[in-house]
Amino acid sequence: MLHDLIYRLRALLRRDSMEAELDKELRAHVEQQAEKYVQAGMSPEEAARRARLEFGGIEQVKEDCRESWGVRIVSELAQDLRYGARQLRRNPGFTTVAVLTLALGIGANTAMFSFLDAVVMRVLPYPQPGELVAIYQQRRGGGTESTQVPLSALNVVDLQKDSQGFQEISYYHWERPFLGTPKSAEYLVGAAISPEFLKLLGVDPILGRAFAPSEFEPGNDRVALLGYDFWQRQFGGRRDIIGQTIQMDGKPYTVLGVMPKGFYFVMDVDTNVLTPLALSSEDLSERERSSHTLSVVGRLSPGVTLASAQAEMDSAAVRLAKQYPSANQGWGLKVRSLLSTYYRQSVPESLLAIAAATLLVLLIGCVNVANLLLARSSVRQKEIAVRAALGAGRKRIVRQLLMESLLLALAGGLAGIFVGWIGVDLLALAANHYPVPGRQGIALNDSAFIFCLSLSVITAVIFGLVPSLRATKVDLNGSLKEAAAAVTTTAGRSKVGGRFIVAEIALAVALVTAAGLLIRTSTNLLNADLGFDPDHVLTFDTAFPPYKYKTGIQESEHVEEILARLRALPGVTDAAGFIPGGRLVFRQEGQPPPAPGQEPSADAEAVLPGFMHTLRATLIAGRELTQADTASAPPVAIVNESFARVYFPNVNPVRRQIVPLSQIYGYENPNAPPQPILIVGVIKDIFLRGPVLSKGPRIYLPYSQYPAQHGMIFVLRTAVQPMSLVPTVRAAVRSVDSEVALLGFDRMRHDVASWEHVWLPMTAVSIFAGLALLLSAVGISGVISYSVAQRTHEIGIRMALGAERRDVLRMVIGQGLRLALIGVAFGVAGALALTRFLASLLYGVTPTDPVTFIAVSLILIAVALAACYIPARRAANVDPMTALRHE
Repeated sequence: MLHDLIYRLRALLRRDSMEAELDKELRAHVEQQAEKYVQAGMSPEEAARRARLEFGGIEQVKEDCRESWGVRIVSELAQDLRYGARQLRRNPGFTTVAVLTLALGIGANTAMFSFLDAVVMRVLPYPQPGELVAIYQQRRGGGTESTQVPLSALNVVDLQKDSQGFQEISYYHWERPFLGTPKSAEYLVGAAISPEFLKLLGVDPILGRAFAPSEFEPGNDRVALLGYDFWQRQFGGRRDIIGQTIQMDGKPYTVLGVMPKGFYFVMDVDTNVLTPLALSSEDLSERERSSHTLSVVGRLSPGVTLASAQAEMDSAAVRLAKQYPSANQGWGLKVRSLLSTYYRQSVPESLLAIAAATLLVLLIGCVNVANLLLARSSVRQKEIAVRAALGAGRKRIVRQLLMESLLLALAGGLAGIFVGWIGVDLLALAANHYPVPGRQGIALNDSAFIFCLSLSVITAVIFGLVPSLRATKVDLNGSLKEAAAAVTTTAGRSKVGGRFIVAEIALAVALVTAAGLLIRTSTNLLNADLGFDPDHVLTFDTAFPPYKYKTGIQESEHVEEILARLRALPGVTDAAGFIPGGRLVFRQEGQPPPAPGQEPSADAEAVLPGFMHTLRATLIAGRELTQADTASAPPVAIVNESFARVYFPNVNPVRRQIVPLSQIYGYENPNAPPQPILIVGVIKDIFLRGPVLSKGPRIYLPYSQYPAQHGMIFVLRTAVQPMSLVPTVRAAVRSVDSEVALLGFDRMRHDVASWEHVWLPMTAVSIFAGLALLLSAVGISGVISYSVAQRTHEIGIRMALGAERRDVLRMVIGQGLRLALIGVAFGVAGALALTRFLASLLYGVTPTDPVTFIAVSLILIAVALAACYIPARRAANVDPMTALRHE
């Protein structure tokens, strides 16, 4: 077998040498036979002639020998490629247009692949990521993701003891350690992990070492592992950082190691630091069994499915509820694939919309190139007929034409790499608006090149197969005679070209409709009533070091002092602050308790006095929150219109009371247990983060009654350009406490927040929609031009018989208009089915918005008419005598 393989490789790679040897061998056989005849008495001439006759056709024998080499197909493919390259070189205009069209489609899809490869396929850089699962507790009968909560330490320990289908069960919890340095103060993204956590993920530090078992004991846990990016940014990648001490939360931590580049800790984008999670005796006491503090991940044992793991957790939940009913009654355990969780996070609908748009552009490009090939095949009809007459089979001709298509696609793919390179940079830049894991890895890597090559081959088949089959369906007599029979074939090709145009317009309608809906959404967002005046407003965030401020009450004293200094700054007309992110679950006073899982709730914000006035918010009823709403005063709140509409329909909520069903999430209530809250006012809805992200019921609480820890967002209304006050604002805050971190100075960010979820898909889809319109116009114009060229003789006869120019114009434009109307009809039907997937991205417009659909249909029809006009004018200017004489 090895000898045979070497022989075939030699025949393939050293073909000239093999041909010379074959020629020499055959000549030697003929000469030996001739020599025998000479020795038998024949003359040399007669002997040579007799030997050649007995040997048979030399060329036929050579063909048989070449067949035995087993490389004939390779040789023929090489011939086809060389021939195809010559054909493309002789038609530079056609080749350039086709390559550029394919480059746009292939390049855009390659860039999109690189993006999804980074944020989806490589998002879990751990061995066997499919075995990793997350485990939550969930209220039985709830079933929604929002009710899934972490586990208590004791419940996790019990699961670890009794697990059968897991290799490991580990746990962690997020931390925001405060890093203080002489130059800066900032919160880090950190996590405290259990002893088996890194083993479960299969990841080790690239520098230093992992945590030792003894370092998970309380008192020995002042050690840390640094994230790679944080190590580079904060310490310049110094290797001598190992063994040194950093200050976090005012405590010294010894750096033990550095995690690998691209290590994204489970759910976060960039984890700065890992510390050991040392469970204390308090954490493991029975009274803490109800504390939902630990996030849990597990690795399934080989062969264990997600369903069997869920069944095991269901049994464990029943067992826990029976053993510890006070903490676990009514709770179940939920197992979820970590990959599926990431997919939902990292592939929002906006990215899917962009991916669909890029695919549509490629399909439209393929249709366009197929139309070009179809038109070109009519020019080559005689060439193909001659080849068929000389014995070339249809299969061989189709193969040769497909080789030309493959060369076009590969050239398009090569140019597409350049397009993809630009696209990847743009997507990486845009990814900063999407806090998804893996975005740092967006690049044209080996996988992208393989994808680009594979896509090129696939597109070659998509756009090349139908034209190749149509081109080889020839009438030999008609084609060779260039007679009327060829007209029949041409008519058939025009019919196929028309179908391509219909498909192209239908795809363009779907894409332009999506772009139209997103553009209308952006317009609605920009014109939305925000409920406040965003002009001349400066915002910035602050973070207080937790080792100095143990409680929100301690922090509130400095917040008041900072607020007073900010109000005294020249150029500041009003100042206030707020803390978002709270959640209030309540019942209405005097109403029966709601059923479990049906409790009313609303987003909650703690605000400083003057917050409404600073924003110029509109008070609808009651009063604003004032300085009189102190910690010792009765709890009060104001609510927005949405709150009133949802929970107090047709009733004035002012003077009504609501009762918190637990501590308000995110806030410290000094008046525990929760007291009824009196609603003292109703304001118009305020959309601080835009009308999309800030909608819904919302309640505003006095900060003095519900202080929160670790930060405040200040809002300043200014009489000057807002950003010009940054230095004086920074100095004012630092004069109160130099260790307070100041973050995110900006003008009111409502516009940015509103656009974040829509600007990228709107921009990308709009660009692709423009390309689709351009390609559609080129395709329609090309097909109509080709049809006019083929009907020159017919048009000449019509005009010779008395047809006017307007009749010819009407005929040609009518042909294009008919195709456009059919394409628009199919496109509208397709768009109605597809745009519903954009529903989550839309604001103020429905997926079936009739205005958008009508406008898009008219635009496509107008583009089609414009594309038909030039070939129609060319047809109307045909000289009847010239046309008839030419034929």
